[in-house]
Amino acid sequence: MSEKSRGRVTIPTNLDVVPETIDILKRWGADAIRDCDGTEFPEELTKVGAKIYSTYYTTRKDNAWAKQNPDEVQQCYIMTGF
Repeated sequence: MSEKSRGRVTIPTNLDVVPETIDILKRWGADAIRDCDGTEFPEELTKVGAKIYSTYYTTRKDNAWAKQNPDEVQQCYIMTGF
């Protein structure tokens, strides 16, 4: 697919939907892919010629980094007692 036929569309993906992601990428003319849950990005999608973005999810993967960088936490839950 030529760059002229691609738009500014990012397709979310996950490990279990690689063929579907490739199909949508081609049909929609998307120029980027991002992982949905911030854990693992499918290896097969690194070779499709699209930009790759990652969802940063400290609550699911990189807890050591999150503890060292509390000013970067995306989600903070505040709860009072029942």
